[in-house]
Amino acid sequence: MADRQSATKLERALDFALGLLNKDEERALLAEAREDPELEALIQQQCANRENARGEGLPTTISLSGTNRRRVGLRRPQILVAGSLLAATLAFFFLVQPRRQPASYWLPVTEVVNIQRSAEGDGVVLRTGLDLYAAHDLTAAIAALEQAPVQGALGDLRNLYLASALLNSGHRQEARQVLGRVDVPSLPYPWRERAENLQRLSGSGRTED
Repeated sequence: MADRQSATKLERALDFALGLLNKDEERALLAEAREDPELEALIQQQCANRENARGEGLPTTISLSGTNRRRVGLRRPQILVAGSLLAATLAFFFLVQPRRQPASYWLPVTEVVNIQRSAEGDGVVLRTGLDLYAAHDLTAAIAALEQAPVQGALGDLRNLYLASALLNSGHRQEARQVLGRVDVPSLPYPWRERAENLQRLSGSGRTED
């Protein structure tokens, strides 16, 4: 029984030394210590140990009933306030902050109107894909552009619009793969610049993501 009381006094003395008690608890403990020489001695000892450990840059650790206990030098109200601030910060981050939208990049379609109008044979599928792209019907546009059997300059054009459609629908990896089939340095202006923009937004090429 006496050992348990001594352990309780030691714990309260340690709480006082580490500043874990509020003002009312401190006053009550000091008033009790004036009537209890053992408690007063424990408080003085723990305060001295705390100051010595702080001066030597050591963590505050004591042995109580054979168990090492580490205490953080914060008062209980400070711990509660810190916890509330952390909870509010996390709530703001997850609930209030808008989610980052995927990158998008739309190519102009008006510049290829003549290509669409003059398209014949295999180019008809390309024209259909471009019309769907202009209408922002990405799923149908991707399907049509993937099926367009065009090569050369029209093939590069098809791949640029296909990469843009894939990027705008959130498929960055697929967009990178399509752009890998385009000889970007050989493209005329402004298509080379547009292709480089697609590379940057999809994370391919020499430009940064």
